[in-house]
Amino acid sequence: MPINKYHFHNKSIIYILVFVTGIILIRNAWLGDDAYIGFRTVYNFTHSFGLTFNINERVQSFTNPLWIMIMSFLYLFTGEVYFTCIILSIILTLFSLYYLAVKLSDSYLTTILIFVLACASKAFIDYSTSGLENPLGYLFIVLFATVYFKEIQIKKKLFLLFFIASLAAVNRLDNLLLYVVPLIVQLKYISKNNILIILAGILPLIIWEAFSLLYFGFLFPNTFYTKLYTGLSTSEYISQGIKYLKNSFQLDAITLCVILLSIILTFFISIKNIKYKIIPFALSVLIYLFYTVKVGGDFMSGRFLTYIFLISIIIFTQIEINKIGKIIFICLIGVFTIVSPYSPIKSNKDYRKNELTFSRIVTHNGVADERAWYFPRTGLLHLNKDLYALTVERNLDTVQVHNDNTLKYVEIEEVLGFLSYEVGPYYYIFHHLGLTDPLIARLPRDEDAADGWRIGHIDRKIPEGYLETLKTGSNKIKDKNLNIFYDKLSILTKGKIFSSQRFKTILKMNMGQYDYLIDKKFYSSVKNR
Repeated sequence: MPINKYHFHNKSIIYILVFVTGIILIRNAWLGDDAYIGFRTVYNFTHSFGLTFNINERVQSFTNPLWIMIMSFLYLFTGEVYFTCIILSIILTLFSLYYLAVKLSDSYLTTILIFVLACASKAFIDYSTSGLENPLGYLFIVLFATVYFKEIQIKKKLFLLFFIASLAAVNRLDNLLLYVVPLIVQLKYISKNNILIILAGILPLIIWEAFSLLYFGFLFPNTFYTKLYTGLSTSEYISQGIKYLKNSFQLDAITLCVILLSIILTFFISIKNIKYKIIPFALSVLIYLFYTVKVGGDFMSGRFLTYIFLISIIIFTQIEINKIGKIIFICLIGVFTIVSPYSPIKSNKDYRKNELTFSRIVTHNGVADERAWYFPRTGLLHLNKDLYALTVERNLDTVQVHNDNTLKYVEIEEVLGFLSYEVGPYYYIFHHLGLTDPLIARLPRDEDAADGWRIGHIDRKIPEGYLETLKTGSNKIKDKNLNIFYDKLSILTKGKIFSSQRFKTILKMNMGQYDYLIDKKFYSSVKNR
């Protein structure tokens, strides 16, 4: 489908829709605890402590490097994260929708459909703020699609497509799956000259991964190991992933229905009209959907569906639907949004106030309506001068604080972000789930944990002597093999960045040559202890 630009009189429709969407975003705006894990790194980075969570070790506790860099840059000017993040998130989301409407919509009905779908999706609106990298991911998706469907000189197109996808991967590495199929299609233009152009395009990703390997000692963030190197079987992850989709459907049926409908219509209409240009996007949606199920989804309801939901909206701008069909579709979405109990357009200061218990907000499968849980404390509609203090006071009662010669030691089991940000860089934070701990992240889950397991919150056995090791700075781990493994790991996270010993250890560690030192059977079950 050719891309038609709007005439001036149609722009007024977009401005009105952007304004209305902005109001909805403001009313739903909030920040989650996970965001503050990254914000602690933002604080440390901007105060010359490096890209660290605990200032005495280099561990990549964040999954969104580009988002952290942008937030760090803005923090230098604003000196705070709450308003900075919410304003940035809303601007990015609104601009993405605006740009999508201007560049890819062919009629005023399509424009209305874009905004109606966006405002109808609880997941899309929820994670348009939250403090996570989703809004920046939206922008890259829209920019990529605009270039993909635009008729431009092939060398320029190749560079832009690979460059945007590369930036998206630096924003969040697994987002690369969203771009793989459309990029593969572009390889039909491959040549010696174009290979250099492609390499130039993916330079941001190459630079980041090279830096990550050099600085942290690993190509992937610590949470990659925490959440996936657990000992859980593929079938257990898939079962949890299916439950994740089920939860999304129960809370936010529109998001999943739109995603599935976009896939069905893509293949039906493309084959019928012999137009295949949108098929790579539908395949990307399918691949990412399968990936989401394969990794067990997430504990945040709907979060991983927001990217493919936006791609689905883009698909609707490119498939041929007649005027009557679009009107019916818009009306159906509108009616469903009005009657839906958790609709973003109906959300107010008392959102799910009567249901605010752990058993109601967090399902028995461990998936939570994160905004409902944190909205009373961090929602923009609840803003007051004690906002931060309230979140800290709630957590400080549950931790034990110790002192040693260097840092104050804080040991916590659950909510990590708010506390770690508020106490500042001179506290060493140990989290029992291993999200920020390089050793715990590499141990298998504790199969005999009293509470079972929750996706993204996998209990591990704490090795004997490990807590004393953290408090004193001296390796006191009783397990002799694990003691050696920790020493090797410490060379990566605490040793001099530029040393031949560290480079050799990085190579061996990433090739798994020290994995034998971890007795996985021992640490997975008390029966073997």
